[in-house]
Amino acid sequence: MIIESEKNHKQWKKVGINVSIFFVLLFINLFRGSKKNPSIFGIVRCSGADWSSLIIYVIICGVLSYVSVKAV
Repeated sequence: MIIESEKNHKQWKKVGINVSIFFVLLFINLFRGSKKNPSIFGIVRCSGADWSSLIIYVIICGVLSYVSVKAV
């Protein structure tokens, strides 16, 4: 079953994980803002919400990494 799924380039589980982590990263960047561009949600840099969003992002990355290892 694994050999059959690895034969072609239509590996939707892996693509789905990569796309989801990309969209989470995009959302976190828009949520947190930067020095040049402020947050679109009005989050102040180094505030509790800013650090919480970063911690949540790390947790999501950990969960998706675990799911991806299990999928392989």
